[in-house]
Amino acid sequence: MSLLELLVAIALVAIVLTTVTRALAVGLTFDVQSQTTRTATNERVIFEDRMTTLIQGANLHGASDYLVSPIPVKGGLVQVVPINDGLGAGSTSLVFTGTESIPPRVLGATSRDFATLNSQYGPVGSAVETALSMTPVGDAGGRTGLFLRTQCPADADLTQGGLEGLISDKLQDIRFQFYDGTQWASTWDSRSAPQKGKLPLEIQVAYLFTGDDQVHSFLVRLPLYDSTPPLVAAPATTATGSTPPPGTPGGTQ
Repeated sequence: MSLLELLVAIALVAIVLTTVTRALAVGLTFDVQSQTTRTATNERVIFEDRMTTLIQGANLHGASDYLVSPIPVKGGLVQVVPINDGLGAGSTSLVFTGTESIPPRVLGATSRDFATLNSQYGPVGSAVETALSMTPVGDAGGRTGLFLRTQCPADADLTQGGLEGLISDKLQDIRFQFYDGTQWASTWDSRSAPQKGKLPLEIQVAYLFTGDDQVHSFLVRLPLYDSTPPLVAAPATTATGSTPPPGTPGGTQ
């Protein structure tokens, strides 16, 4: 083999090795990015599923039940709003009542005495207050994110009580908006008119994770729009008892 042929062979080998190395580097980079994307997607799916399950538990079966957003703050103070305007309008907190499911350990208990079950397992099967907020009620120990507070049985104090913990430490900001069947509202209070005794038809949740520059949102449709079934008016009748035709005074439109 001549010197020229040897140099050509070495050059070809170098080119092939360079191409293979670059392809391998691109493949590894793509794999890392794909893994990161999958992890972020899984975190969002888990978060949205958990939020959907919690919010769909809201109901107004009792006279003292409620759904309020934003959560009133004890002492008349204003809640701290996260520094981010990318999510637009909406409340940063939500509190509502729902019916707590009875744990399997209670169903399997040998005793059927109500007082005994409550002393062993705490109040079960009663109204539970659920609060979602970026502002903790108690001492969070420097932790930040979205806090979940539950209290059973629920009381009329929406500002405190129960047990509190982080539902997500990756959340940087969140907004709740409410659809009443006609328009969207940034706040909701089922204790006073015009929303008294009503649940929103849908709740839109927009959120932003730390380190993510994209705002994500999803809709939660509540199983009940109103705490009481709508009244169905009976057809109007004339003096003779017959139903007038549509379009006439007293007739069906």
